[in-house]
Amino acid sequence: MNEKDLQFLKQATNFTDKEVEKLSPGMKKLFTNIDEKMGKWTIVAEVTDAKNCFAGHKKGDKIVIDYPFLNIEKSTTPRPCLCAVAPLIMYVRVMLALLSEGIDPNKSIYADLEHDCMDPGLEHGGMGKVHLKLRAVRAD
Repeated sequence: MNEKDLQFLKQATNFTDKEVEKLSPGMKKLFTNIDEKMGKWTIVAEVTDAKNCFAGHKKGDKIVIDYPFLNIEKSTTPRPCLCAVAPLIMYVRVMLALLSEGIDPNKSIYADLEHDCMDPGLEHGGMGKVHLKLRAVRAD
């Protein structure tokens, strides 16, 4: 990990040098050259279908993730529903792992999957249902 990456990590987390030493090799790799590998990417979850969504999500809505944060300013919906976002977290982390390896996550086996929100829908005891598709977008 170069000095720039080390300072970025320490500033973001308030880690001491001893805490940095405890990081796994994978976490160190994630933060090595982070600007070049991931700083140019953003992750977008686009609503592909929505029915009776209490949060008001509709087809075409975009939830923008500048990991680890939801970017409300860039999102097209002002109130991303936690039930829609929560199931995406594992796949966002997979995308980040691929980016840390220098691999375009849009070419992975997960690229074309649609994800369901956590609400089972009216037909199954819930209220609504939202389907989303993740993709990584180059920011430059």
